[in-house]
Amino acid sequence: MKKLHLGCGADLKENWINTDAFPEQIKNKKIRDQILKLDVTEIFPFNNDEFIFVYSEHMIEHLTYKQGLFMLKECYRVLKPGGILRIATPDILKILSLYNESKDSERYIKFSIDNFIKTKEYNPNLVINNFVRDWGHKFIYDQSTLIKSGLDSGFVCTNLCEYNESNYNGLEGLEMHGKNIKNEWAIKFETMIIEFTK
Repeated sequence: MKKLHLGCGADLKENWINTDAFPEQIKNKKIRDQILKLDVTEIFPFNNDEFIFVYSEHMIEHLTYKQGLFMLKECYRVLKPGGILRIATPDILKILSLYNESKDSERYIKFSIDNFIKTKEYNPNLVINNFVRDWGHKFIYDQSTLIKSGLDSGFVCTNLCEYNESNYNGLEGLEMHGKNIKNEWAIKFETMIIEFTK
């Protein structure tokens, strides 16, 4: 059961083929040596129908919309029939919901301002503008756009998931971005997770 992890960074998944476009940026040589260099904007170096699972977390938003479609089509190509693609990525509607006055919105705004913008003004507009421009983000999806992109790429079924949960054995407990930035609550707040079936 071959499994492909796209954009792994330093987060190696056991029994997965871990890939990243920039493995040379990983400081830990032991981790770096276990990563296959793979640019998802180019044809994947794998055969058709090779993997049972493909996974990416907080990676597709670093691609343009057109590049994202290409990546999804390549994921479809390398998955076996019935294989699953799981994508975790920020949801633009959750970011835009910061204008709603709620405890969650206030908490996320405070987290973002204190950690990334570093000003005394707790304003959702500052957070939203920073979010769509920082960290190399190029296109932030909403659910309907990501689902349509998956369907346009050939996938036939989708499953909306909670953080670290799945209906499939082997796809639960994968999300690590929140632990890596040391604020799992914030990442859960902003993230949507969709599973596509070939």
